[in-house]
Amino acid sequence: MEKDGTWIRVTAKLVRDDRDEARAAMLADPTGPSQLYKLGDEIFEVLRLEDAVCTKYSFMADPVMIQ
Repeated sequence: MEKDGTWIRVTAKLVRDDRDEARAAMLADPTGPSQLYKLGDEIFEVLRLEDAVCTKYSFMADPVMIQ
């Protein structure tokens, strides 16, 4: 919750991404888990959000949907 009394809620479908390209991209991210995992080790998964909808709520205003 923000200081102004607003907050967001995200709803989405969670989907497993089994592509090696997705795993390589995750491992290439310097903030990612590259210290713990290697491409092809089959011990980590990449997940992505599909059909995500973000709604901003407030006690003082109507909800605002962000897509």
